[in-house]
Amino acid sequence: MTDQNGDDEGVIVIPDEQGDLWTGKTHNETLSIGIEYAKNWNLMDAFRELLLNWADAIKQSFSISMEKLLYFHEISANGYKITVHHPESRKILGFLNFDKGKGYLELCNYQSQLSRKALKMGWTDKDLKDNLSGKYGEGLKIAALVMLRHASYQIRITASGYYWRLKWKTNDKTVVDCGISKVDAKDGDKDLPQNPDETQFRLPNPSQDVSVKIGTVYSTSGSPLTEIQAKQWLNTYLYFNCSGPKEIIQTKYGAVILKKDLRGRIYLKGVYLGKLSSPQLYKYGYDFYRGRLDRDRNWDASQLPDRLMKVWGEVVRCGGKNNVDRYLNMFQNTKQNWLDINGASTRMSESVAKTLWNQLQEKNPQGTKFYHGASCSDKKIQSVLKKEPVPLSDELWKVLKKYTSVMTPSEYQRKKFVSSDTVKILDTPYCQSFLWTLRSILSLYNEINFEIVFKDGDDIDLDARSSNRAVKVQMFTCEHIINYLHARIIRELDKNDITTGLSTADKEKGGTDLIFEIRKCLKHMPRMIQLTRGHNNGELRVSWEDSEAGTFSRIHNINLESHVILHRDSTCRDKHSDRVTRRDTASNDETADIANCGCPQKIVSSTSSDNEITFEGLVSTESYFPKISRAKVPIAFFGFPPSPMKPTSNKPSMRMLATANKTENEDFSKTTMSTATSNTDPKENLPVQESRLDKGLNVTPQKSLRDRMSYDTTSIEAQLEKSESCRKILRQDVEKASSEIKELKYTSNTLKIEKESLSKQLANVLLEKARLTQSLQQLKTQRMPNSAKSQACTDVLSVRIGDLNVKNADLEEILRKTRKAHAAQAIQLETFKKERDVMKSENATLQEKLSDSQIKNSVIKNSATVDLKEAHEKIDALEKRDVKMKMDIRQLKTNQEILEKRISQANSQIKRANMERDKAMIEKNAAIAERDEAIIQKNKSLRKQRKFKSLMQSELERDESSDEGSRYVSGIKRDRSLDPSERDVVNDGVGNGNKSRSVKKVKRETPKIIELE
Repeated sequence: MTDQNGDDEGVIVIPDEQGDLWTGKTHNETLSIGIEYAKNWNLMDAFRELLLNWADAIKQSFSISMEKLLYFHEISANGYKITVHHPESRKILGFLNFDKGKGYLELCNYQSQLSRKALKMGWTDKDLKDNLSGKYGEGLKIAALVMLRHASYQIRITASGYYWRLKWKTNDKTVVDCGISKVDAKDGDKDLPQNPDETQFRLPNPSQDVSVKIGTVYSTSGSPLTEIQAKQWLNTYLYFNCSGPKEIIQTKYGAVILKKDLRGRIYLKGVYLGKLSSPQLYKYGYDFYRGRLDRDRNWDASQLPDRLMKVWGEVVRCGGKNNVDRYLNMFQNTKQNWLDINGASTRMSESVAKTLWNQLQEKNPQGTKFYHGASCSDKKIQSVLKKEPVPLSDELWKVLKKYTSVMTPSEYQRKKFVSSDTVKILDTPYCQSFLWTLRSILSLYNEINFEIVFKDGDDIDLDARSSNRAVKVQMFTCEHIINYLHARIIRELDKNDITTGLSTADKEKGGTDLIFEIRKCLKHMPRMIQLTRGHNNGELRVSWEDSEAGTFSRIHNINLESHVILHRDSTCRDKHSDRVTRRDTASNDETADIANCGCPQKIVSSTSSDNEITFEGLVSTESYFPKISRAKVPIAFFGFPPSPMKPTSNKPSMRMLATANKTENEDFSKTTMSTATSNTDPKENLPVQESRLDKGLNVTPQKSLRDRMSYDTTSIEAQLEKSESCRKILRQDVEKASSEIKELKYTSNTLKIEKESLSKQLANVLLEKARLTQSLQQLKTQRMPNSAKSQACTDVLSVRIGDLNVKNADLEEILRKTRKAHAAQAIQLETFKKERDVMKSENATLQEKLSDSQIKNSVIKNSATVDLKEAHEKIDALEKRDVKMKMDIRQLKTNQEILEKRISQANSQIKRANMERDKAMIEKNAAIAERDEAIIQKNKSLRKQRKFKSLMQSELERDESSDEGSRYVSGIKRDRSLDPSERDVVNDGVGNGNKSRSVKKVKRETPKIIELE
């Protein structure tokens, strides 16, 4: 095969697949492309275009995807060759050959043709085929321009029996020409295949195949292509580097590249587009089979999440446990946020999500693992659920929550709680106090029948330990549990629109105030109520814990009071289950010694957390139980009462019995009188009689407590405000002490560091001293011929040892002072610590009050937040309405403009109509003038006719006068002569050209003459 570098003369005919012929005397065709076109392109971009054309030709000729082909590499000393084969028949479809010695790279497509229209900018036959890369008809021309502009590489295409040489125009290196010449006759043997076996390599056939050579092709003037450059170019095509299931996962949407060297690289139909931003955040590379580049060969990166989801979704649907695990591992590695799964939470389909969830379930056959989102706590899963936490990224967690049965730890705990077995609560003081407190709150909702059910906690443990000793918990103090349950109950009631059944007073308080009031009542609720027998006859001692009263008394110097009623079990057994007490004007007088029910009561001022009171003069045969609540408050909770008990049972004295009988007789007589005068139920008097019997048996009756009751709510609030200011001052003192403690700690740490440094220096000095002493001893033991020199050395060492001793003494003194200062600082630190502990204890007490106010403020804040949210919603609605109005205004303006245009058009039409009307009026006037002229002419002609007729009439009259004698000849009867007017009519009829004469005689009318001004 030969090719001339000069211009060939003669006619060149290139057959074209469209049936056109290209004839001419010159072989050059100038390409309509400027030298500055695509100035940002490099050689890699140019080769990419040629490679895309090569791949598109294989797809068009053999209707097969490039990713399904087989690629065979053949490496030799003179270069290397890559042949492309059909996956089933192994037929060779094309090749890529690099000749190191000649310095060119050849791309060949078997059984392909190249149309001459390919030299025209913008012509393409691939724009409607999505599986092909070409669309704009520019790639070949731009690639030739860039190759010539950057490296002067020669490009020659062999197709349709001709050589197509893309080169600079002669004497003008700003214009690209295509020189065409027929393949030499001596190369005609290439028209026949060199190898009849279609699976083996053969040289391209100039008439049947298309071959593109780049580098030094047809003369030595072109730049040779180096091996390094060729390898870089070949690396742009994916399937020259990797193939097979071990390196890629193929789907109908694209391929996942598993090769680590290619991670973060994006390919389109096998051709490298470039690295993604932050490629280290991508675990794999990707090749997409669908899509195209824009005119500047850029790719829309915003579509990457959608394309990745399609590829991975197809990987999951096609199955393969290892491939699905690869996808799952990216979601399970929460420390490395892979961008491969970015946006999966909004793009993943339900089927893919369920497949991933089933795969996770298969990995957890024993159910020991718990999959959770990033916001869940591993500690709760381990300690409460007793499972191994396995975190998942939020991208997978959100979609699993949407389509599957995955649960959060709280949801799993709730499900387990609901499905667990029902158990009976233990009959212990702690458990019964808990149940009593919970029912006390629920009793406020009197229209709802609550059923409290306890569930088996299974392996959820509650550990309590103090100094490595088991603790016997009896008093229930966990108010936060009750508050939490109460809040959950209210939430469920509101969610299901259930009527709460609160009293009118509680409804007026509102939800926030009622919650605050209930929490306050829980704090003031008595605990650990116990009933024991006294030392004397008829005595019972009631004791209880009141931590809130002790705190108020110790910190605020306020003595809270408790109301204690000792009920008889025989008459007030139903009051044992009372949980709430409300005080109003019609209720029991707490200051009296006897309650309305006739049972003894007392008001006790609580100055400490431990309280005790003794009831005397009780009937030994009666059983009693105490009911204790906070005194003089609108609403209060009774503490959990103990079982009824009889008082101390000794034989009473005669004096006590006589007093009791006397009192009983007096009360009986009074009762009889009141019964006679009133129609009252006798049973209502029984408690009164028994209460009076108790009063009679009481040796030292209690005096009235009204005088010593001075508790006032307003004074409490004032003292609370005063304590709040004191608490602020204490907080400032605590902060100041904390800062001083921090400074002391810093000073202490500094002294410790200095101490360690000095200790190291002292150790070094001692080592140096020991070393010098050892050296001195060695010098002494050695026998040296020169005693003077030995003595001098000994003196020097002695002086050195003395200096070290002095330095050692100084260091020891500094260390002693440092230790002393450190001890003083330690003492001061301990003092501050003690003061801080005291302040902390006081602050903790005040913090409880602050927490109550904060709770109320938080509720108010929540209410304000709801109002603010509603306001925002209204604002959003108004903004939307404003936007809609603006759109309507804009539409109205548009309509106005349209109407104005229509009006202007109508005005122009009206103007044109007026002009036409004026023109018509002018024409009408002209016609009227012509008509008038015709009428004048007609009148003139009529005058002439009249004159002519008058002359004729006069002539007739003369003739008649001359013949008058002959008319009356005797014996002859003559007809009557015609009237002139009648004769004129007859004559007019004849004169007008009528075909028949009128036999009717009519009188002639004189025509009217119209004269126009």
